[in-house]
Amino acid sequence: MRILVVEDDLIIGSLISEMLVELGHEVCGLETTEMAAIAAASRDKPQLMIVDRQLREGDGTSTMRAVLRAGPVAYIFMTGERRVADNPDAVMLYKPFREVDLRVAIERAVSRR
Repeated sequence: MRILVVEDDLIIGSLISEMLVELGHEVCGLETTEMAAIAAASRDKPQLMIVDRQLREGDGTSTMRAVLRAGPVAYIFMTGERRVADNPDAVMLYKPFREVDLRVAIERAVSRR
C-alpha cells in the first residue's frame, strides 16, 4: 500500500516509515507541515495517510479536511494525547505504539474506506 506519513518530528516520522516498510508498504512521502502534506497527497495519490493531529505548521484535522475534498483516502490520526477524538469515526493511533498497533490501525482504516 502507498502511504504518506505526516509528522512534524522527522525522527519519529522516519521511525514510522521504517516500520511501514518492514510491514511491506511503500512510503510515498514524509511531510512535516499541513501545506506540504496537502501538496504531497495531491501529487502522490496515497492509498493511506498517517497524520499527526498536531503539527508545527497547521494541524492534522484541517489537513485531512483539505485532502478529502479532492477525493476519498483512508487515514489514521496519530497523537500523544489520550483524549476522545473530535471525530468518533476516526481511526486513532496513540503514541507510543508498537508495530502490532500500527498494523491493526491500518486494517481498521482501510476497512472503513
